[in-house]
Amino acid sequence: MRTITLHEDIAIHPIGLGCMGMSEFYGQKDDHRSLAVMHSAVELGVNMFDTADLYGDGHNESLIGQFLRQSSQRPFIATKCGIVRHPEILPDGNFRRSYNGQKEYIISACEKSLKRLGVETIDLYYLHRRDPDTPIEESVDAMATLVQQGKIRAIGLSEVTADEIHRANQVHPIACVQSEYSLWSRQAEQNVLAACRANQTRFIAFSPLGRGLVKSDIALESGDFRQNIPRFDAHHLNQNEPLFQLLSDVAERNKMTTAQVCLSWLLAQGDDIAAIPGTRHLTYLKQNVAAAQHPLSEADLSLLDHHFQPNNISGDKYLTPA
Repeated sequence: MRTITLHEDIAIHPIGLGCMGMSEFYGQKDDHRSLAVMHSAVELGVNMFDTADLYGDGHNESLIGQFLRQSSQRPFIATKCGIVRHPEILPDGNFRRSYNGQKEYIISACEKSLKRLGVETIDLYYLHRRDPDTPIEESVDAMATLVQQGKIRAIGLSEVTADEIHRANQVHPIACVQSEYSLWSRQAEQNVLAACRANQTRFIAFSPLGRGLVKSDIALESGDFRQNIPRFDAHHLNQNEPLFQLLSDVAERNKMTTAQVCLSWLLAQGDDIAAIPGTRHLTYLKQNVAAAQHPLSEADLSLLDHHFQPNNISGDKYLTPA
């Protein structure tokens, strides 16, 4: 099975573990179950956990810190800063947020993340979103200072443009860029992937299953933020039924799950791409990890590529533009 070199000699499994949903956004959290999933993940060979200071307002990092104290295994830890959480709740049920990419904020946020995680060095530190009021060069320069101080090992960026990738790499090598990428969301193909490859920057796909769009009959728990996403309402799920049926047909033909089909397609887009599907369920974790060992045929890849074009997908992926 292939691995991806993220930083120097660090080789990661192409399927990492997205931990966000263990703290919020996807219904009630269960720390005991989440910790069990983390322990199982490393036993299955997963060696990258993805978190952020935003998730659960620090809870997610603290939960991973608890795992690290319990386990003899030390996965590659990626966390993020740059999104400021505010108490105000918006009409869609989400909290108001702003962005801060200034040096003082980044340095302070890193110290807090180190404390919550209980580590001396963060393996990969992302700027979660670019601050529109701070040049990307200034934010990356602040993160480069953290590298020099030994507080972080590598720098990442999340949801940035191709131009910002080029500019950031002029300040300090960017180990990887994290953006949404799946059969359901393919904007990264326009120019971000090319910019990453031009700079030897790896690409990490978040929401690689389209936030769980693997079947049309989706039951959402109370508190699940997807209740406010147009793509998950009954009308759009029905409109997308032909795509769900295609996933099911490809899965049946290959003796895979529909989630595995989505992940296998994604990994086939390049040897420099990894995915971080999130789950709180051991069964889904095992299926996700196994997807890396089940490549699809060129015929099936072409079939999926042809049908999962943006103009064939019904419903926006956000309530309002992100």
